Amino acid sequence: MAVALNTYDLDAKLLRSVYELDTKRDFLRSAYRLAGQRVRSGFSLEEVRAELRLTEDAAERACDFWVRDGALQYSPSGHLSLTYL
Repeated sequence: MAVALNTYDLDAKLLRSVYELDTKRDFLRSAYRLAGQRVRSGFSLEEVRAELRLTEDAAERACDFWVRDGALQYSPSGHLSLTYL
């Protein structure tokens, strides 16, 4: 029995995954630049978002990814900083 795959859905999912991976990588690079390449130098999510021209949702997803990964730290005051990772 042959199973037909909807290649359009597969292509769309692959493109979305590649786009999100690129966004996450670009987010971390921008954060590194904004922090002045120093650990624990504070900057805001909005600064990164404006620099990359991301939607609020895309910026939050990328930020959450790097915070969970341990590369960024989010403070209660709303600032981000690089970790030693």
